[in-house]
Amino acid sequence: MGILTKARQHYGAKEFSTSSCGAIILFSGIIISSIFILQCNTDDAFASPSLTLTLDSSSINLSLIPKSGNGTFAKSGNLSVNVALNGPGGYTLSIRSGGSGANATNLVNTSDNTKYFTSISSALSESDFSNSNNTTYNNQWGYLPSKLNSATNTSFLPAPSTTGDLLDYTEDDDAENTYTISIGARADLSTPVGSYNNTFIITAIANLSCNSSATTIGEAVCMQDFNNDNTITVNGNTTTYRNAIINSMEMNRQYQLRDGRDWKTYYIAKMKDGRVWMTQNLDLDLETIPNNVSKLTSENTDLNAFGLQGYTTENGYSCSNTNTSTNCTSGDEVIAWSPSVATATTMTGYGENSNTTPASFDYGDVYSYVDTNGSTISYTSTLDCIIAHNDGSCPHYHVGNYYNWTSAIASNNSNTITVTHTTAHNSICPVGWRLPIGKASTTSSDPGYYDEINYTWVNEGLTKDYAPNTSILAYIPDNTTGFLNIRRGSMYMVASGYKHGTNLSINDIGTRGYYWTNTVTSNTTAFSPHFYDSGLYVVNTYNRGRGISIRCVARQENTGTTTITFNNNESSTTGTATGTTGTNNTVTYNANTLNTLPSNGFAISGYQFNSWNTEADGSGTSYADAGQYYASVGVATRNVTLYAQWDKKYTITFSTGSHVARISFDGTYYTNGQTTQATVGKTYVIGGDYDTKYGFNSWSVTSGTLENSNAPATNYTVTGDATITLTGKEATTNITT
Repeated sequence: MGILTKARQHYGAKEFSTSSCGAIILFSGIIISSIFILQCNTDDAFASPSLTLTLDSSSINLSLIPKSGNGTFAKSGNLSVNVALNGPGGYTLSIRSGGSGANATNLVNTSDNTKYFTSISSALSESDFSNSNNTTYNNQWGYLPSKLNSATNTSFLPAPSTTGDLLDYTEDDDAENTYTISIGARADLSTPVGSYNNTFIITAIANLSCNSSATTIGEAVCMQDFNNDNTITVNGNTTTYRNAIINSMEMNRQYQLRDGRDWKTYYIAKMKDGRVWMTQNLDLDLETIPNNVSKLTSENTDLNAFGLQGYTTENGYSCSNTNTSTNCTSGDEVIAWSPSVATATTMTGYGENSNTTPASFDYGDVYSYVDTNGSTISYTSTLDCIIAHNDGSCPHYHVGNYYNWTSAIASNNSNTITVTHTTAHNSICPVGWRLPIGKASTTSSDPGYYDEINYTWVNEGLTKDYAPNTSILAYIPDNTTGFLNIRRGSMYMVASGYKHGTNLSINDIGTRGYYWTNTVTSNTTAFSPHFYDSGLYVVNTYNRGRGISIRCVARQENTGTTTITFNNNESSTTGTATGTTGTNNTVTYNANTLNTLPSNGFAISGYQFNSWNTEADGSGTSYADAGQYYASVGVATRNVTLYAQWDKKYTITFSTGSHVARISFDGTYYTNGQTTQATVGKTYVIGGDYDTKYGFNSWSVTSGTLENSNAPATNYTVTGDATITLTGKEATTNITT
C-alpha cells in the first residue's frame, strides 16, 4: 500500500515538486512483519530544482515469537532512506502517523480492533527495551530512527505523532543524506495471535532560501524578504528594497510567497490604498521547543522591542547581547521569543487566560469556501476543496490558526499593555510585516481613528465611507452582494469565526470573520473588527482570551505624497467649463492621511455637478463633493486625476391649472408659468397648494415619469424639458345626521 502526497513550492518565479512517500507497518501475529512500499514520482514540468526520497527495499521484516511470560523483544533490520536535493536551501525530513483517533499511534489487530500494541511513552534504550525484567513494556512498540531533531539517535522512540516529528533538518545546498529506521516490539505469551498494523508517512520538504537582496516581487521568495532596508537608486530616486518590492507589485494581483519559518505558502496582494496584505489567514504553529517550526527571532519574526511592554527575559525574551545595559540596541543584535505554551491541536487544549498565557489553536486542514452564490461550504482537506472547486482560490479560504491576543502580539504575558489606544510593538507576523493597527486615535479626522483593515475595505469599494463617532464603520452597500464581495478577491476575508476556551467548537464559522489588531481597548481586551452579512464593525473589542484569526500587513514607510489633479471633464456635448478647483486645480496630501477634498469650483451652463470619479466616463471610484479622501501608504509619489461628473439640467415649467394656487417641487413652491432647472434622471417629490374650498384633482406632464398621477403628492422623475400641470376640484363635504 502506498501513500503519496505532493506539495508544490515556489522558488523565485519557478515551481518544483516534492514527494512525500508513505510506508505501511504490518504486524502479523506471532510473526510480526513490517512492509514499506514506496511511491514517489516526479513532475517533469517542475523538475529543476528537485527533491527525491528513495528507499533501498520495498519491505522490512520483523519476526517476534514470545518465549516467556516475562516477554520477548525483537528488532527489525534497517530500512534505508535516502534524500537528495538538487537545489539551494536544504530540506526538512519528518515522520508522522497516518492514522487518526484513539489508535493513531497504536498497532491494531486487523481481525479484532480491540487488541493492539501501544506505543512506548518515552525514549527507551535497546538494552532497557530487551531486558527480561522490564515487563512494563510488554505489548508495546517503538521505532528507532538514526536521527531525531537533526541529532544522532540511539534509542527507540514513541510512535510518530499525528502532527509529525522532525528527523533531520539541513540548510546545505545540493544536500544528500542516508538515514535508517528500524522497528522494535515486545510481546508475552498473552499477546493475541493476529496481524497488527498502522500507517506512518515519511516526508521530505525542500526548505528553499529566502532572497534578502530581492528588489522586485519576482525576485522575492519569502515574506521575510520585505524586511530588507538596504537602499537602491533608480533614476536618481533612492528607496529601500522593501518598498522597491512593493512598488513593483501590480494592484490587486495575487502573489505567493513562503513564510521562511515553516515554509508554508501564503498569497499576498497590494490593494488600491497601497497597503500590501496577506490574503490568507496566518497558520503559524507556536512551539515551546522549536521542532517543525524554526526559532522565532527578530531575523524571521516581527520582534522589534526588548525590555519594554512585557518583552522581557521574564516573559520569554532573550537578546544576543547579554549586557543588560545595552541589550538589543544595535542593529546586528537578535531578539528571540520562546512561547510558554505550544499551539494546541485539540479543542480542549486551547487556553482561556487572556493576559498571562499565550494560546493558539490549530483547527487542522479546514477550508471555509465561498461559492458564486455567496454560500459558505466547509471542507476538511485541501484535496476535497480543490476537487469541488478547481479555481485556484481554495488556499485563500483556509481558516488558519486561532490566536488569543497575548500570543498574537508575541507575548507570554500582556498584562503590562493596558492603556487604551496603545499599540503593541511585537507580533507573530513575519519580520517586515505586522498586525494591523486598531483604533489608535480619538480624533475622527485621523486615519488612526479606524481599524486599519477598514481603510482597505473602503478603498476596495467593499463598504461605504467612514462614519465618525459610531461603532459601525458602514453597512455593506448590498447585504448579499457586499457580503459576498468582502469574502472574495482581492482581500478574500474568511468567515472563520472564533474559538472560546470553554466551548468545544468553533463559533460563527461560515457566518462571521474576526481579526486581531495590535491595539488595546482595556486591560483585558483589544480591538478586533469583524464582519458578517449585515455590516462591518470597526471598533469592536473582545476579550484577549478569544481565539481570533490574523492577517498581517507589510511594514511600509509613509514619506510619500499623493497629488490630485481636478479635471473639469468638459466635452463637445457639455460645452466649455469655467472656474477652478483647489489651487490651480491641484491639491497634494501626505501619505496615510485622511483629507477633505476641496469643494467643486467648476461650472458648465445647463449642467449640474454630480461627483468626482477616477475615470472620465464615471466607471471608476467615486468621491462626493467636499468628501473624504484617504491618501495611500507608501513612499512613491502618486498622481491621481479626478474627473468631474456632470448631469444634464432641463427646464421644468409649472402650470397651476384650475383652482391650484401653487405647486411644490422638491420643497420649493412655484406659481403658474414659473420655471426651474432639474437634473435628468433625478426623482423629485411634487405636491400642491389649492384655492379655498378646492382640493386635488389630477397631475399631467408632457415628459418624465409620474409614480402616481392620481395622488395629491407623488414622485416625478426627470427625462427632459417638461411642463407639469396640477388641477384641482371643488372639495365636497358629507354631513351625516
